[in-house]
Amino acid sequence: MKLKIFAPIMIAILFVSCSKFLDLKPDAKMRVPSSLEDAESLLNDRSAMNSAYAAIPEAAADNYYLEKASFEAFTNVAERNIYIWDAQLDVNYINWQASYKVVAIANQVIDILSGLNRNDNSAKYDLIKGQALFFKAFAYQQIADAFTLPYNKDTAPSLLGIVLRNSPNVDEISYRASLESSYVEIKNLLLQAIDLLPAQPTVKTLPSKAAAYALLARVTLIMQDWPLALNAAKECLAINNELIDYNQLNSSSLTPFELFNKEVLFHAVTGANVTLTPSICFVDTLLYSSYEDNDLRKKIYFSMDGQGKAVFKGKFDGAQNSFSFCGLTMDEVYLILAEAYVRTDQSDLGLQALNTLLRKRWMSNSYVDIKNEGPVKAKQVILNERRKSLILRNTRWMDIKRLSTETEYAVKLSRKLGDQTFELAKGDLRFAFLIPIRVVNQASTIQQNPR
Repeated sequence: MKLKIFAPIMIAILFVSCSKFLDLKPDAKMRVPSSLEDAESLLNDRSAMNSAYAAIPEAAADNYYLEKASFEAFTNVAERNIYIWDAQLDVNYINWQASYKVVAIANQVIDILSGLNRNDNSAKYDLIKGQALFFKAFAYQQIADAFTLPYNKDTAPSLLGIVLRNSPNVDEISYRASLESSYVEIKNLLLQAIDLLPAQPTVKTLPSKAAAYALLARVTLIMQDWPLALNAAKECLAINNELIDYNQLNSSSLTPFELFNKEVLFHAVTGANVTLTPSICFVDTLLYSSYEDNDLRKKIYFSMDGQGKAVFKGKFDGAQNSFSFCGLTMDEVYLILAEAYVRTDQSDLGLQALNTLLRKRWMSNSYVDIKNEGPVKAKQVILNERRKSLILRNTRWMDIKRLSTETEYAVKLSRKLGDQTFELAKGDLRFAFLIPIRVVNQASTIQQNPR
């Protein structure tokens, strides 16, 4: 949506604390936003609120590989070395700053609302507040994915989480909360937002009740709160359960998905990362071979280059670039529903949810329902299909992290470049990337991730 107000309104959203938390200074001559219309316009700024989330998780995940020559040709060392999980890597500052800019805008909007009379326009007031709470929760989840260790109920209270910013006050000193407190805050923000948001969005760059339930399902899956994840997924699908029939897509197209297609619940994209350039990164060979010929995802998600290597093309925003879609989608909700059912000893219902999704992904009249062969097998099948469905959606790193806390499902990551092998195993501190050194140097109260 077009931003309705002039640039000076950005006074309070591009602020810094005394420790230069965002490294952006306000101009005291600019007008302070103060009305519902001002608040609405801030949230409608797609370039600020829906773009440039951290690309680290997708670049660090195992859905693709690089050849040595391509890796060495990259001049951007900070982006390149995410691929090998460099322990001392100083990632690009934007991976931190862009998401905290969203938090800053959301806090500014909430502050504007606190100075207004809700009774003057309660419907609009509640809508804007719900949107701000959602955006804040979404940004926090993206930050946590890149910069914190895997969540485990037993260790989360003692692990470092993210910086929780609860005020637009420029003098607020920044500290990292515990990992448990961070995720509890995200969950609570969403529970508040759900009560205020409309069932469906007016545009898909803005949040809705369905999107908030979808994000709550994702977050509680990370938190291993299976009953709440199950309930959130059910509530989302009660609002909207419509799936795309992949038989109706053009599998030969380089952009088979439309922007804002009907499975998108909330649209957001990451910033760019050179390693994810479609012409350079190749699909993991074992992953590609796991798709059967009648599985339409094989042709819709991938194409073959001139050397017979699979490259990814099926981005959910219909783009062909090094940005990744990181929003919320209907198929992710079905997959959360399926996993949560199995995690709560309801394997039959879990596979029923999975089969409902996969029937829309296979060639007409060719899909055979997966039968229940016990919870262990059901869980593994669902996790496999989750990976195969959510390619380049910025979810795989999240899954690798959360599964690393379970011995039977932990993924051992390995990269090979020439005669060098790089590995990342369960318990490795590199699951949490270093906070940009610029942030830690400027805000001495922000504790760096251990190494």
